[in-house]
Amino acid sequence: FVLDLASEMKKIILFLLIFPAIIFCKKDTLRPNYGVSLFYNYNSHSADFIKLPYCPSCSPGFKDGSGSGFSMGLFYEYLINNDFALKLKLNYYNFSGLLTSTESTKLIVNNKITDGAFEHSIDTKLNSLGLEPYLKYQIIENLNLNIGFHIGSVIVKDYSQKEQIVKPSNVGTFVDSLGNDTQSRIRNQFSGKLENAPSIYLAPIISISYQLPLNESKTLLIEPEMSYVYGLSKVDNAPSVNSWSVNSFSGGINIKYSPIIPKEIIQKYEKYEFIDTVKILAEKNLDNVIRLGILNSSKTTEIFDDIKLTKETISRTDTLFYYVEPIRKLEVQITAFGVDKSGAETPNPEIKINEILSINLKPLLNYIFFDEDSSNLSDKYIRISNNIIDKFNEDTLHSLTAVETYYYVLNVFGKRLKNNPSSNITLIGCNDGNNNEKNNSTLSKDRAISVKKYLVDVWGLEDSRIRIETRNLPEKVSTPMAEPDKRAENRRVEIISDDYEITKPIYSKSSYWTIEPNILRFKSEIVSEAGIKNAKVDILQNKSIYKTYNISKFVENSDWDLSNQLSELIKLPDVIFYKLYVIDSLDKVKYTTERPISIIKETIKKKSLANKSDKTKEKYSLILFDFDKATLSKSNNKIIDLIKSNIKPESDIQIFGYADRTGDPAHNKILSEKRASAVEKIINHNGAKYQGIGNEKLLYNNDSPEGRFYSRTVEIEVETPIIY
Repeated sequence: FVLDLASEMKKIILFLLIFPAIIFCKKDTLRPNYGVSLFYNYNSHSADFIKLPYCPSCSPGFKDGSGSGFSMGLFYEYLINNDFALKLKLNYYNFSGLLTSTESTKLIVNNKITDGAFEHSIDTKLNSLGLEPYLKYQIIENLNLNIGFHIGSVIVKDYSQKEQIVKPSNVGTFVDSLGNDTQSRIRNQFSGKLENAPSIYLAPIISISYQLPLNESKTLLIEPEMSYVYGLSKVDNAPSVNSWSVNSFSGGINIKYSPIIPKEIIQKYEKYEFIDTVKILAEKNLDNVIRLGILNSSKTTEIFDDIKLTKETISRTDTLFYYVEPIRKLEVQITAFGVDKSGAETPNPEIKINEILSINLKPLLNYIFFDEDSSNLSDKYIRISNNIIDKFNEDTLHSLTAVETYYYVLNVFGKRLKNNPSSNITLIGCNDGNNNEKNNSTLSKDRAISVKKYLVDVWGLEDSRIRIETRNLPEKVSTPMAEPDKRAENRRVEIISDDYEITKPIYSKSSYWTIEPNILRFKSEIVSEAGIKNAKVDILQNKSIYKTYNISKFVENSDWDLSNQLSELIKLPDVIFYKLYVIDSLDKVKYTTERPISIIKETIKKKSLANKSDKTKEKYSLILFDFDKATLSKSNNKIIDLIKSNIKPESDIQIFGYADRTGDPAHNKILSEKRASAVEKIINHNGAKYQGIGNEKLLYNNDSPEGRFYSRTVEIEVETPIIY
C-alpha cells in the first residue's frame, strides 16, 4: 500500500495546527482530562518479498510474522459536550515483529539421506514516537468509541537477519562456497538499520474504552481500552519489497486525572453609609469645621449561587460648624454667527461648501529672457530631466498663475513639439543694444543656441526642426532703451512657429471650492460674580474635540476663519457642534449644551444628480499687447473666437484692462481702458462690462520682464448659469 506521503503530510500538519486551537479556544464548564496510558501490543506483520535489498538471502520469500511489545503515552482530553470529546495523545509505539520462512531440504547424516529444514528470519525493531488525535464518542454511559490515527517519527528501525538449520535439531552445519565446513548451523547473519524505512509512520486507530471512577469526586479515573491499529506505511520502501505492513491489536489502561474546575465566584461589595450631621452656624469668615462622631461599623456576607455579596454598614453622627458663603452668580451663553465678506452677521449659520467648475485660459509668452551679457538660461526657468518628460502634462498647471505657468514655458514648447512631429520653430536671438551687448550678434546667437540645446538634449527634438536667426534689437523693441526695465525686456530669445498648436494659450478645466460664510463668530455671554478663571469654546466632531478657542475674560468674541481651511472642512462630518465651558475663580464650572452647525457640501457630481442649478466660472487672459498699444494681435483674435464660442446669452461678462508699472499712471489708466474697450467691442455681448485698472493694481511682480509683459493684459471673467 503506497502512499503519497508528501501530499498526506501537508493535510496532517494542517490538521495538527488546527487541532490545538479547537481545544483551547473555547472555554467550557466541562472538566478536561489529563492522563497516562500503558498498553500491550500484539503486532501482526503481513509481507510479500524474498529478501532485503542490502542483505544476501536464500529465502523462498517472507509472507507474515508477529511480535509484541508495549506502548505508552501522555494525553489530554477536551470535552466538547456530554457525548463528544477531542483527545490528543503523545504516544510511544512498538511495532516490532519477527518474520520467518521455513525451507525444506534433504540432508545426509551418517551416510543416510534424512529430511531437513532451514529457517529464514528477519527480526525487526520498529518503534515510533508521535501524536495521536482522536474523536471520542460516548455510545452509552462510560462506554466510548475512539477514532483517530497515529502519525509519528520512526525513531528505531533496526533489523537482524539469519538462516538457521532447525531440522535435525542437533546435527548438521553449513558449508561455504568452496565446499568447506563452516562449523556453524547459522549463515547469512546480518543486522543494521532498515535503510528504506519511512521517516513518518501513519496508521488509523479504532478503539473501545470504558471509564471507571476511582473516587467519589471523579477526579481520578481508570479507563481500560482495546484498540486496533491499521498500518498504512510500508516498513521498507525498497523496490524489491512488494509489501510489508504492520497491524496491531492492543489492550491496556488509561489513568486519568480530571481536575474540578472551581466555580467562579463573583465578588460584590455594597457599602451603606448612614451619617447624620448636626449643623451649627459658626462665626462669620471661619472655615467649615466638622467634628466626627463615633463610628459604628458592621459587615455581613451572603452567597447566592455564584455571587458572594458583602455588605458593610457604617453609621455615624457628626457635628458641622459651618459658614454660609453668599451665592456667586455664574451664567453662560454662546451663539454662533456667520460673517460674510462685507462683515454682515447671520445667527445660527450653516456652512455651505460649493464646488465650482472652472475654465482657465492663460496666454503663453513666447519670450525667454536673459541676464545682461549672459547666454545662460536663468534658474527661474523650470527644467526637468529627460527620463520624466512623459509625465509632464499641461493640466497640472491649472491652479498656477500666468507667471508661475510661464516658468514651465520651455517644457510646454518641448511637449507640444514632441506631440506635433511635423511642426517646426524658429528661435530669434536678440540683445538690448547697449554697452557690451550693442551689435553683439554672437551673444544673440548664443542665447538662441542655449534654448535649442535644452529642447534637443532634454526633449529629444531633431536638430533640423529648430532654426536659429540672429538680431540685435527685437523687431518689436521695448522703449525707451535708456530704462533698465526696457533693456531687460529686449534681452531675449523669441520662439516663433507657423503652427498655432505650438504657440496657443494654455487651456484647462478644473474645479475649485467656495465657502460661505467666510468666518464663524462665536459670541459669548458670561456673567461671573466671582470672576473668570478659565473660559473656552470647544468645537466638536463625532463627540471629540476638533478645535478649541481660549477666551480672555475681556474678549467675548472668537472668530474662526473658514476661508483658509477648506481642505480640512471638506473632511468633517455633515454636522459639527460647539459649546462654551467656563470655570470661575471659585472653581465653579458652567457650560452650555452642545449646539449644532450644519456643513452642506455641494459637489459637482451631487448637483448633477439632483438637477440643481449651478454656474461655471471662466477666466481668460489676452496677451501680448505691444508696448503702449491697444490693438489686438492675430493670436488674441483666436482667443476671442474661443471665448465667444463658450459664451451663452445668459452669461455675465466682466472685462478688466491692466498695464505695467512703467509710464505715466494716468496714461496707463486710459490705455488699459482702451484695451478693455477693444475687447468688449469684438465680443459684442449684451450686458458685458469693461473697466480700465491701469497700474493701480499690478497683476504680477513687475521687477521681472515677464511680470511686466503679463501685466499688459486684458482679463475676461465669464460666469454662466447652468442646470445639470
